Amino acid sequence: MATITVDDLTLLFFNVNSAIDQGQSATVEEARAAMAEGRTVEFVAERKDTMETMANWPAEKRDAVDALFAEHHVPEERRLAVADDGLTYVAANVVEMLQNRTFRNPASGRALSVPSATASGGVSKSRED
Repeated sequence: MATITVDDLTLLFFNVNSAIDQGQSATVEEARAAMAEGRTVEFVAERKDTMETMANWPAEKRDAVDALFAEHHVPEERRLAVADDGLTYVAANVVEMLQNRTFRNPASGRALSVPSATASGGVSKSRED
């Protein structure tokens, strides 16, 4: 399975945000079902007019992102302070995953600590938990 980076999830967030900005919407139930069923990328693509950047992702990357959301989405939207819109629910899940650094080593399936900027401006190394 492909490696998912912070940049990948950030790109997904920007696409969700753009769809919201374009006036697109979905129900929370539709979004929850899409994430649980491993169809997050398709769900966003259906509501976003210009998905060129994510369309360039190889199928393995899209599959990895869908698998990540299927396993790690927060099923209770109110826990993410969302009540009415499925796209904001997806966006909140992206932020939650970035905040929690929810990533897995594609070879071992073990959780990874994703590199982040250090106080000195450098980047810390990723490590398996």
